[in-house]
Amino acid sequence: GKPFLYSSGALTHSYPADEWIDETKPARPCLLARGHAEMVTELKELERNQGLRVIILSPGFVYGPGGFLKMTVEMLQQRRYRVIGTGQNYWSLVHVDDVSEAYTLALERGRPGANYFLADDQPMRRREVIDCVTDALGLPPAGHVPSWLIGLLLGFPLVEAITASQRLRNDRAKRELGWQPHYASFAKGLGAVLREMGVKQ
Repeated sequence: GKPFLYSSGALTHSYPADEWIDETKPARPCLLARGHAEMVTELKELERNQGLRVIILSPGFVYGPGGFLKMTVEMLQQRRYRVIGTGQNYWSLVHVDDVSEAYTLALERGRPGANYFLADDQPMRRREVIDCVTDALGLPPAGHVPSWLIGLLLGFPLVEAITASQRLRNDRAKRELGWQPHYASFAKGLGAVLREMGVKQ
């Protein structure tokens, strides 16, 4: 039968800002991702003890016409968006359509027991991600706000997740699944998404 696909997330692997990460690295989850990390451990035990054929897919920050990008665009347009902390941590982004294709390929070609990072080819520092959006919208750069202040308002776990670094390698998904993201960078995917959202550029 078909393998069991589990959707984890790359926040299970939060490493220092400039370090490249692949699937061979041990899990180092931030607080919001601990549940995923624990579930992966349980699934691995079921795999060993009961023969469950499991494939784990771990996308980076997924973007499309909704979700965090829609909220970011709206807040930037209203001049309410602030970059939390320095913005120097890496985000590995991936377009929602590329994630969908990866799931289809994983069912067809995925290796049971494997974990696949799903990310485009060009991780960007978080500050660069926001600058990319403001440039596309013709808006001035967003200001900054201290991490500790947002931590008091929204809680440390959320701030930790936003400021965690994800500089992911996507080599395994390309090699084993034959996956090739259509949007190789956030800069390339952003224009298409903004058009889909009906946002003037």
